[in-house]
Amino acid sequence: MTGGPTACGPLTIRGVAYGVSIHYYRQPDGSFDIGQTGDDTYKQRDSLYMSRLNAKNYAASYPSESARRKVAETITPLVNAWATQNPEVFASAERERREREREQAAQAVRKAEQVLLEAQDKLRAL
Repeated sequence: MTGGPTACGPLTIRGVAYGVSIHYYRQPDGSFDIGQTGDDTYKQRDSLYMSRLNAKNYAASYPSESARRKVAETITPLVNAWATQNPEVFASAERERREREREQAAQAVRKAEQVLLEAQDKLRAL
């Protein structure tokens, strides 16, 4: 399997060029794998999209199962090695997620306080 001419591909497997899109998910053990924990085989297939780039028609664009397996077996260890070497990326993403969560909660509180003030005003007006 080879990549190039750019970082965006295509990937070439046994002489066939493929466009590839993979969605990795963090698993309960902290590793990354294709598809979410508990996904059946069909759903996992949706997380690894491949298409032959030089197919003559749509029906001929599907990858072989061995090509799909080769991509998964080759790229998954690389993804996990990168994740292990770059824990700060995930810590930063978690901080950003928690900050967004905090801001959304603060907005909800402000909105609830406004609704409460309006309700109190209406009650006093009676």
